[in-house]
Amino acid sequence: LRMELASESAAREAVSARPATLADQLFLEAGASDDVTSQESAVDYLELRLAYFGTLLDGAASTAIRARFFERIAAW
Repeated sequence: LRMELASESAAREAVSARPATLADQLFLEAGASDDVTSQESAVDYLELRLAYFGTLLDGAASTAIRARFFERIAAW
């Protein structure tokens, strides 16, 4: 998923509106990474990516992203 957003606030709004979409994309990204070989390394990967996004994620979005990501990795 690639979106061009005009500002940080637009990005923040987009993530807040659809945190599950970002979680799904991060799950796919983790699955494609050679460094992710277990649920534990997937969670580590997620936390690094969330830190990268920093202030673009508010607390509610981060919580929703983690919840969806954990749902996805439960099947591993």
